[in-house]
Amino acid sequence: MSLQIGRNAWAQTAPQRPLIGAIRWDAWYDPADGKIAQYVERSLGPAEFHYRMPFFGKETGTDSVRINGYSQETMDQEIAAAAGAGLAYWAFCAYAPSDPLSNALRLYLSSAHRSDIGFCLITGMESSIAYFKDQTEYELNMMREPGYMKVLNGRPLYFVLNTSDQQIARDGGLPKILEKVQYMRAELRKSGHGNPYFVLSEGNPGRAVQLCRALQLDAVGLYATAVGPFGGAPYQALVHETESYWDKLAATGLAIVPNVMTGWDTRPRLRNPTPWDKHPGPAHLDHYYQQATPAEIARHLDDAVRWLKAHPAQAPANTALIYAWDECDEGFGALLPTYDPATALGNNARLQAVADILKKE
Repeated sequence: MSLQIGRNAWAQTAPQRPLIGAIRWDAWYDPADGKIAQYVERSLGPAEFHYRMPFFGKETGTDSVRINGYSQETMDQEIAAAAGAGLAYWAFCAYAPSDPLSNALRLYLSSAHRSDIGFCLITGMESSIAYFKDQTEYELNMMREPGYMKVLNGRPLYFVLNTSDQQIARDGGLPKILEKVQYMRAELRKSGHGNPYFVLSEGNPGRAVQLCRALQLDAVGLYATAVGPFGGAPYQALVHETESYWDKLAATGLAIVPNVMTGWDTRPRLRNPTPWDKHPGPAHLDHYYQQATPAEIARHLDDAVRWLKAHPAQAPANTALIYAWDECDEGFGALLPTYDPATALGNNARLQAVADILKKE
C-alpha cells in the first residue's frame, strides 16, 4: 500500500518544508465490536455508504458491515501508506488509555515502523472529568514518547478542541483550565521535552482571541469546517469557506494552523444517529457538500502549502492539519484507503493525490 515516497525524517530535519498532518478518530479498531463500533458500523451499514468504510471493512449483508482493523499488520499498512504519501504526522484524538478509541494509538506505538511518521494528540481541556489527573499524566507521557511531533525547534504540538462556555463553567472556569495548561508546560519543561505548542480549535475569531489570551495558548485553527451553505453545494464552496477562515484568523494577530478539508457529508450519521452528535436526525439531511474529486482535494492542499509559505509570520509552526485520515462516517473524504471490493488494499486515490502535492516538497 505504500506510495514509495520515502520516510518522513525530513519532518524534523527540514523545517522549511511545511509539515502536513492528518486527524485520526479511531472508531474502527474494537475487536469486541463495542458500543462506539456498533454505532459507526450502523452509520455505514446502508449499501450506498459501504465505499466510505476503511479498506479493512467487510460487507456482512446488503445493508450491514463489520469494521475491525485491530491488528498490527493493518496499522503497519496504514503507516506505510501515510508515510509514503509524505504526511509528517497523525493527530490522534486522545481518549483514556483503556478506551477502545485508543486501540489504534496503541498499535501505532507498538509498531516497528512507527518512526516513519510522527504523531501528536488532539484533546479536550476538561478538568472536571473523573480521570482528569490520570488522563493528564497519560497525555504528558505520550508527549515524551519518541516521534512525538515537535515544531519551532522542539515544542510538542498539542491540539485543543473547542469547548462551549457551559463546558468551561463545568470545568471550574477559565482559571481552572489555565492551571492545567500551566501545569503541562511546567512538567514537560522539567523533563526536558520542551514547551508545548497549544493550538486551539475555534470557529469564531473573536472567541479565539479571548480564549487564547485567557488560557495563554499559542495558536488557533479548526478541527473541521462544518458550516453552510450545505444543501449539496459544490466542494469548492467548502474550500472557499475554509480558506477564507485562514485569512480571518490571521487578521486577529494570532498564530494559526490552517485546516484542510477533504469533504463534509454527515448523511450516514444523520440517517442513523449516534448519541454524541449535536444535531442528529433526518431534519438535517441537507448538511453535506458534493464529494470532492482527488484532484480537487490536491488543489486545496496545495493552496494550504502555498499559504504557509506566503505567511510565515502568521503560521510560525509551518504546519497544516487535514480533516481527516479516517473520519469515514462523519465528514468523509478520508485519506485512509477505503473499501473497494476489487482489491484488498482499497481505494487510495485521495491519498495518491495528496502524495502528488507533498512529494514536490
